[in-house]
Amino acid sequence: MKGSSPFALLVINLGVLALGGCDVTEPASADGSDAQFAHGELPTPTTLVTVSGGGSTLELWPFTTFSPGAAPSDPINLLFPGVDIRSIRAALLMLDGDRTGMGYPATPPFDCTWKESMGANQASYATPVGWTGSAIQLECGDYDPIRFHIRMFPAGDWTIANAHFEVLISGTNQHEVLSWELAEQLIVADLARAGILAAAPALTAPITPAPTYRAINPLVFNGLPVGLQVLVAGQVGPVSDPVAMVNDGMATILTFARSPEGERMVARRSLVLEFDQTIPKPFCSTGPLDFLKVTGAIQFMQQVVVSAQGNFMTWFHARGGLELGPVNPVTGATGDPLMARVAERDRSVVTDQTTLVSTMQMQLILPRNRPESGRLFATLRLGPGDSDAASLEITCR
Repeated sequence: MKGSSPFALLVINLGVLALGGCDVTEPASADGSDAQFAHGELPTPTTLVTVSGGGSTLELWPFTTFSPGAAPSDPINLLFPGVDIRSIRAALLMLDGDRTGMGYPATPPFDCTWKESMGANQASYATPVGWTGSAIQLECGDYDPIRFHIRMFPAGDWTIANAHFEVLISGTNQHEVLSWELAEQLIVADLARAGILAAAPALTAPITPAPTYRAINPLVFNGLPVGLQVLVAGQVGPVSDPVAMVNDGMATILTFARSPEGERMVARRSLVLEFDQTIPKPFCSTGPLDFLKVTGAIQFMQQVVVSAQGNFMTWFHARGGLELGPVNPVTGATGDPLMARVAERDRSVVTDQTTLVSTMQMQLILPRNRPESGRLFATLRLGPGDSDAASLEITCR
């Protein structure tokens, strides 16, 4: 395990996590100047690395991304040689939330239990399989307010993964990542207490940027409880600049002694998120002061099925209507309200023979006859044969 547990004396009250003053989020999408990229053959990353473990080697791109060819998102920090992606899910889901024996406090979020996660699919890359999707996602904690989140990608005989610790930005459906290392440590501790490992965890050489990678929005950081600020960054706010996130650049290699199987199940889950936030216009922006006051609700729905044969299937839907109030963040001037219709569909299938991941996202700014209106439509499909495809289309009036 990386280092010793820093949690023995830490107790954080996260019953209500209010991000006071956090009234700006990062744009979720491109603007009209980056209007589209083509379907067809997907690009191969140029920065591949080779890792070894469990008696085999793997060449991979050590990042995730929202779409092949787009910028890297999260660092790959967990590697599982010779382990089926479904066995990792089964091993984590069988655990309770008592981590006191591993040095963690018996308090949220460290007494969480694992469950299926609601979250957008991402992509990663390994040879010879090519692009692969986050076929299984799990969370420890809750979508709102704070959770540990892992995305897992099948890569031939290996599974590669990114784990992160993140908080929901109040009034949005956007999470802000707070730490790569804390999530990696928690999963390593969980799989050790599950008694599933055939050998002690091992580390790769650095494969992603170190000693830091990406940063925490200062408005989010300033709204965190003091104990959490110290835990994720070793400092206390308020801060005015982004807070760099610690990243040692190494991934932990975890080799299983056996392959647990998931129980047959059908599970459904839903939640409603209320939006009440001022954000930069996510696409079709006319400039740096093009902001929107977003209010309304989006409903999230998820279903997970594990068949008697061990086949894993999940779908996730999100849809809703929002009111968009144009606002100048400097002067406070407002404009006539717009409306938005948003929808997302994510699907994953994992069997002994195949893995399929697909995503569709649509955002409409209405009415169509307004000069501020626009449409964003994005797709991602990663599967067997020559079925891989990705697209992003943005239309502005």
